[in-house]
Amino acid sequence: MKSRKTQISVSGVRLAVAGLLLSGWLADGYAQGGPPPIITLQPAAQTVPSGGTASFAVGVATIDTTLTYQWRFNGARIAGATNSVYARNNVQYTNAGLYSVAVTNGGGFAISSNAALTVINTPLRFVAVGWGSMGLTGRLEGPIGASYVLSVSTNLRDWAAISTNLSQTGSADFSDPSSTNRPHSFYRGSLQ
Repeated sequence: MKSRKTQISVSGVRLAVAGLLLSGWLADGYAQGGPPPIITLQPAAQTVPSGGTASFAVGVATIDTTLTYQWRFNGARIAGATNSVYARNNVQYTNAGLYSVAVTNGGGFAISSNAALTVINTPLRFVAVGWGSMGLTGRLEGPIGASYVLSVSTNLRDWAAISTNLSQTGSADFSDPSSTNRPHSFYRGSLQ
């Protein structure tokens, strides 16, 4: 096994690379593939409401344009997340954590810093409440993908569910036609 010094010129910059010659092969991958990628734009931390979308991006400087990406969540690989941008739709509390990406080229790899994803609760609330031919009508808004329960009471002690709706969009319309038969009614929304 012989050792030899190889010089490479890249964009006018001379690099001296010490490598080992093994049966005609240069055993120094750095001299074969150029320098590893340099991350110039780190993924940014973000806070997203539950049901929202989180998007992470990375910027890379390299002379080798053959790059591969692998996004990670709390250090574990995310299946299919192999682009310079990673988007997670309909985020839930289980998606909160640290996101990073490993970028690889012929010269090696670089791992980004961790970007924290914080998921906040979207409170359930009444909007667009009114009175019409269908009695009381309105809309509940809150977390996407949750079941909303509308309950009614005449005394604030005894509550009866009058509607349960799975909200795919973060809102659910409701009406209470029997509200015209009661002298007064109290309503509350809750998540199931």
